[in-house]
Amino acid sequence: MLGRSLDFSMDFDGPIISLVSGPQIGLLCFILLFGAAVGGLALATDVPSRPSLRLTARLIRSGTTFVAVLAALMLTLLTFSLKTSFDQSTQDVRRFSIHLIELDHTLRRAGLPGEAVRETLFRYTTRTIKDFWPKSHPNLRPEDTTSTALLLHLEDQIDTLSTPDSLVRIDSHRILHEAQSIRADLESRNGGTLSPWLLGFMLLWLMMTFCGLGMSAPRSPIAITALFLFAVAISGAVFLASEYDYPFDGVIIISTDPMDTALFAMTE
Repeated sequence: MLGRSLDFSMDFDGPIISLVSGPQIGLLCFILLFGAAVGGLALATDVPSRPSLRLTARLIRSGTTFVAVLAALMLTLLTFSLKTSFDQSTQDVRRFSIHLIELDHTLRRAGLPGEAVRETLFRYTTRTIKDFWPKSHPNLRPEDTTSTALLLHLEDQIDTLSTPDSLVRIDSHRILHEAQSIRADLESRNGGTLSPWLLGFMLLWLMMTFCGLGMSAPRSPIAITALFLFAVAISGAVFLASEYDYPFDGVIIISTDPMDTALFAMTE
């Protein structure tokens, strides 16, 4: 139809999972936490064992417990909030693709005059995929530089659409505006929630916790292994939070399947 060729293949020349922001943050978090725990172990061995230090040890354990609870609460709330936003974005991508398919079906009612508008809609859809999934490779034309220009052109074509059925223009404008509202919501949730200051303070609290754990732990292989696993678990949680903050880029991303389905529906 309309001479369109669909070329929407992902680039698998390199490794699928590359070192992006999420893994970098997770690795940095592990190094800092386990390093703080090892530092706590070293400090504990340098302090002589005297009865007068029992109150100090009790103070350290109490402070460590308080800071650990504070950091755990912050990390839990942050991860829950980002995961909720990620799930909402996933649903919005599906809704957005459904609206595009509905708009294409509406333009089919215009007959031959609607073919040029459908062509622009197809180009707008491929440009949108490239905007949200930068690593994807849809078949873009050289002039498809921005989705905004394609959107304005699409609106102008709908306004001047020559069809005896005036409901086609009305329904097309309604569906297009609803789709744009969903896209605006997607753009507003695409990163920036996890601020560097918040992440920095949370890592500081976690480092204090692991340092306190190291100071109160015996210097044994089992204790060191436990601290290692604790650091891995907490770093994994920080990694997930950072990945959920950017739902369209990184290791954990929203699937492009709904948008692929919309493209294929337009080529039928």
